[in-house]
Amino acid sequence: MIITGLFPVTEVIAETLTTLGRQTKLGNTKWSSASVLNILRNERHCGDIRAWKTHTPDFLSQKSVKNRNDKPQYYRRNHHEAIILRDDFIAVQQMLDNAKYGGRKFLPQLRVISDGALQGFVSVNPRWGAFKAEDYRAASSSVSGERK
Repeated sequence: MIITGLFPVTEVIAETLTTLGRQTKLGNTKWSSASVLNILRNERHCGDIRAWKTHTPDFLSQKSVKNRNDKPQYYRRNHHEAIILRDDFIAVQQMLDNAKYGGRKFLPQLRVISDGALQGFVSVNPRWGAFKAEDYRAASSSVSGERK
């Protein structure tokens, strides 16, 4: 598979959804990287809402345009029940921003306490399931000097 876009993860997700035959909201079975990115960026999934993302400058044409600070936007936290945790939403936004600016790290770094009574302990976020026990051991031993 050749990944050419700015967000290779969204391309992989789009290809997977297309291969599985999943339908978009319009009923298409062909997914694009941009549509996956729009879903990942949508604040409504964590229970928030942003009003006035678009507006209609000319009521005769009824053409809606993206609001580029033409009109004030309103943001309300916890407007409705979330379908994902806010921490997960924020983590995804950070990953996408990291990729946008050339970063290739899609996982957070493990933080190891380097000195004091807790030297070698690794802070753990239970929402990140991508790390294996070996990753934690290696991170801990990098500071404490122990080896597996």
